[in-house]
Amino acid sequence: MRAVVFICLISIFISCGNEESEKVLPPEKMEAVLFDFIMAEAHTNTKYNVDSVISAQKDNVRLQKKVFAIHGISKAQFEQSFDYYTEHSGAMLKILDSIIAKENRRNVEPVKAL
Repeated sequence: MRAVVFICLISIFISCGNEESEKVLPPEKMEAVLFDFIMAEAHTNTKYNVDSVISAQKDNVRLQKKVFAIHGISKAQFEQSFDYYTEHSGAMLKILDSIIAKENRRNVEPVKAL
């Protein structure tokens, strides 16, 4: 359920770019970028209330630029890669499953020995 919400949020905030097409990101890199992108979206959505939509959008754009800079990619490259993986649902499903599994492992506290 959580993944569906994140994917819907991503779709809302991604706009079509007119920049030159660039190479599609390999699955491992796309996974890392997409995870950070989702976390930026989640941060923005929890930080702002409904009355501050403009502030949320500005903050979201700022965070997206930071994610792209951290991973050394352009917005156009992310968008092209996202489109590619959206069209190749099997590849996207593997990426999303991996993201969800890693996040679930990160959020589970280890069982303490008695």
